[in-house]
Amino acid sequence: MVYLFTLPVALSLGLLTFTTARPIPRATDFSGGTGQGTYYDTGLTSCGQTYTDSDLIVALSHLFYDSYPGATANPNNNPVCGKKLTAHYQGKSVTVTVADRCTGCAMYDLDFTPTAFQALADLSVGRISGVVWSFDDDSGSSGSTTSSDDSSSSTGSTDDGSESAGANSARSLIVTSGDFPAQGASGSDSSSSPPGGSEKLDSSSVNSAGPIAEPSPASTITARSPSPTISDRDMPNHSSAATVSTNAGQRRRSVWARELAFTL
Repeated sequence: MVYLFTLPVALSLGLLTFTTARPIPRATDFSGGTGQGTYYDTGLTSCGQTYTDSDLIVALSHLFYDSYPGATANPNNNPVCGKKLTAHYQGKSVTVTVADRCTGCAMYDLDFTPTAFQALADLSVGRISGVVWSFDDDSGSSGSTTSSDDSSSSTGSTDDGSESAGANSARSLIVTSGDFPAQGASGSDSSSSPPGGSEKLDSSSVNSAGPIAEPSPASTITARSPSPTISDRDMPNHSSAATVSTNAGQRRRSVWARELAFTL
């Protein structure tokens, strides 16, 4: 019975003995940090530019440089290149431009040019600890983004206006004389609508001083020439023709009578 109780206890103790705590990785703060400062002889940098030891530039840790948001396999195109940061150490400060990548640096370490390092400490020191630094252009970047958004808003307003104008011009209606029957023609019916269920346009709705009401989307206006209308004036006067024919016959009979009388 004693062994039955001691076995689970021994197993639990063994598990506890071999269990080790793992540290939770801390998220990288890309606005700045605290680390060590060193200096090096510069030249052609990872950002693709060539500098001298008198330039105020700095190399970031390869851990920070490679994981910076927007970084690609090409180090020359890293968006961190050209950013300015200010480093503080024991009451002194220096503002430098990011231009290079340091392979032997920890996450927040900075590797300066000799001139930049001298603004914080003497070159004979070689390495300083507790350098606090942060980027200077974060607010400037957000400002430029706001300016870009304003520009986009202005462009959007212009586009909306153009689209509205285009829609209005597309809905414009051109009315010609062929859309209405001839006025004054007898026998014509101006109220009759075109065949095929097309919408009818009444001449009273056309106003030269104002816009023409646009039709509903479901209907279309078919421009068609009106049917020819024949008025009474276009028809021959049969009664007049008969009268002329009768008069001509009477004249022929009169001439014949006179010729007959002359012969006799």
